[in-house]
Amino acid sequence: MRQILAIVAGALLLAACASGDRKRPVPPAPEAHGCPPSLGGRGMERKLAAIFALDMVSFSRLMEADEEGTLKRHRSHITELLEPSIELHHGHVVKGTGDGLLCEFASAVDAVECAAEVQRAMPAREEGVQEDRRIEYRIGINVGDIVVEDGDIYGDGVNVAARIESLADPGGVFLSESAFNQVKSKVELGFEDLGSHTVKNIDEPVHVYRVLLDPGAAGTSPGGRHVLRQFIRRRVPQLTGVYLAVSWAFLEFVDWAVNQYGLSPTLSSFVVSLLLLLLPTVIWFAWHHGSPGPDGWTKSDGIVVATNVAIAAGILFLGAGFTVSELTTLDPVGECRTARWGTRSTPSRTRPLTVTVTNWPGRSVSSGLGTTPRKVRVAVAELSSGSL
Repeated sequence: MRQILAIVAGALLLAACASGDRKRPVPPAPEAHGCPPSLGGRGMERKLAAIFALDMVSFSRLMEADEEGTLKRHRSHITELLEPSIELHHGHVVKGTGDGLLCEFASAVDAVECAAEVQRAMPAREEGVQEDRRIEYRIGINVGDIVVEDGDIYGDGVNVAARIESLADPGGVFLSESAFNQVKSKVELGFEDLGSHTVKNIDEPVHVYRVLLDPGAAGTSPGGRHVLRQFIRRRVPQLTGVYLAVSWAFLEFVDWAVNQYGLSPTLSSFVVSLLLLLLPTVIWFAWHHGSPGPDGWTKSDGIVVATNVAIAAGILFLGAGFTVSELTTLDPVGECRTARWGTRSTPSRTRPLTVTVTNWPGRSVSSGLGTTPRKVRVAVAELSSGSL
């Protein structure tokens, strides 16, 4: 079993490395948009709008490498590309966030077409820049109810857009389901269904779609054909492989402890069963908390973990009532001897441990070993050599 775990872990890690998927930390969304400072302000207005959140990828790293050049090019992109495109598509910039923009559009179609135009133009604008210093933007778009007050916007509609933006690929555009439903048959773009994501500070999971900027993908929505890519992108095989590798190392330690200190031989089997039964929880956390993923514990996490632990405990309790192990040895004259011993899951002084040794012709001798499974292997060896 340990060998199988090691092989599977190695295969998963190799597959993950071969994928070449770029990893990046998910930056926190700006908390300032969560709620207005005063819902009773005289300038407050509620309305439905398309929220466009843009953020620069790896802003801190780029600033550290070339602060002056990064700021100069960023301002150039804003004045020469972003602001003209936003105005052309009937949107307006609500505020700059230092490394990004928060914009409002009356139409989701305009917001998505603006985002696609910006992302298609960016590679050419950064073509002459050293690769590790190129500016890339992520864009998230959501359609939702917002609060407008004193020229700023707040509310869940803004928070969702910011969270979706943090999930987006460098150079990519992600949409919420509400935005997707508004544009799916009205723009010359393709879409990929990425499923639901649990994100920080949002009670309900957010369904996310990737915009496919390739003109050849227009009108398509191939989410179901990219399940493997999603597993790798969320680091499911990577984290599962790490878990199996650590499990294998832990099992090696348990086996060493059993042999070194005369512990119950059934301990290794118990640990293997426990680690395998907890594997669904590891996969769950990798899928929901990998890359991208939420930042905090959710109710769904609690339900899954509690259910998995309860099922594992039940299976182990039912299956560990009485365990039989076997040891086969060959004596110098070629006669095969087989020793079988059993231990109850909760040994007590009223249920002594018994070892039965059987040789090849069928003769057997039983011997009580007291109330503890310690030194079982030594006792079996002595009984096998001295009694038959």
